[in-house]
Amino acid sequence: MYKNEKTVQLSESEIQSIRDLLLKEKQDTITYIFGAYELLRSLSLVVRLLDYKQIKPRSKTKWSIEAIRSILTDSLYCESPTLFDPGTKEACIRCQRILTEQTAGSIQTHLRSYCHVFSGFLYCSVCGKSMSARGGKRKGLGRSPANYSCPGKRKQTCNSCYISESILGEFIFNLILNLYKLIRHPESLSSARDTEKQILRDNIFPTIIHVDSQDLKMLLEQSAQKINPLFEGFPFRPSISLDMIRMLTGSETDDFVYLLSPEEGIQKLNDSFYREKSFNYWSMMDEINPWILKEFLQQFVTRIIVDRGIVSSVTFKNGLTLHFIISNPIKNFTDLFDTQAD
Repeated sequence: MYKNEKTVQLSESEIQSIRDLLLKEKQDTITYIFGAYELLRSLSLVVRLLDYKQIKPRSKTKWSIEAIRSILTDSLYCESPTLFDPGTKEACIRCQRILTEQTAGSIQTHLRSYCHVFSGFLYCSVCGKSMSARGGKRKGLGRSPANYSCPGKRKQTCNSCYISESILGEFIFNLILNLYKLIRHPESLSSARDTEKQILRDNIFPTIIHVDSQDLKMLLEQSAQKINPLFEGFPFRPSISLDMIRMLTGSETDDFVYLLSPEEGIQKLNDSFYREKSFNYWSMMDEINPWILKEFLQQFVTRIIVDRGIVSSVTFKNGLTLHFIISNPIKNFTDLFDTQAD
């Protein structure tokens, strides 16, 4: 043995963990399952997608919902990060959180060909529950923008308000575009005030007037140190959404005809972030299959908090959260009156 050579001592539990992992699925299969469930938020859809892709399990003849659940809840993927790429542990944690919420009944996922872009991302600030989508009034080209609301709103146990996809999409996608431009051009990050103006450019919520100062400070510090990159790997190259579109083509019907093929839609989405000054969400929705937009959103955002119909915070994949200061001095019309007797 050479003098500089070191012997790595493993405990019995670590050796057993490695043996267990070697008996399980391939790493690329595990990565695909995590990515698929994080996007689709449906165990049955993941099973269908694996069957469509002809990805076979190692120890069984076919996939099942319980097999996918056991992979998502296996602690080995969180406890043995050295055996996987760094993103595997984070993906495992996110999937386990989604699965817990699904089990608790806070999110209802239905098997359907059409997807709601923001389903699984939105949470009510009043009661903390996940917001679900319902189709709104039909508009041009046959599109029906979804309205998102929390279960408590429908059960009259929460005084929150619904939020429309048309407004939400414009704000969130332009927010991502503005952040992309800032990080791509660091000279724009000269001061907190200028950064705030750039972030809130094209803000369609008139009551959002500021970004929390501590969040701005964190953004400036991260950009100066070039840590926690938000747009690493851009341009966007989706995989799960393309598989979903191909699987659903011909097997299920959708009454909306998209103007662009999936490949053309992806190219237009990338071009928009390179060239456009603002993002026209509704125009994009008329041309691009929503599965592509959903996977794009999933690349950067983990959670969106909605406060009475207005976005109050957005948490990104790199851990940064932007809290928005909302100007709303009169929260209730009855506040104008003195209800106490003289």
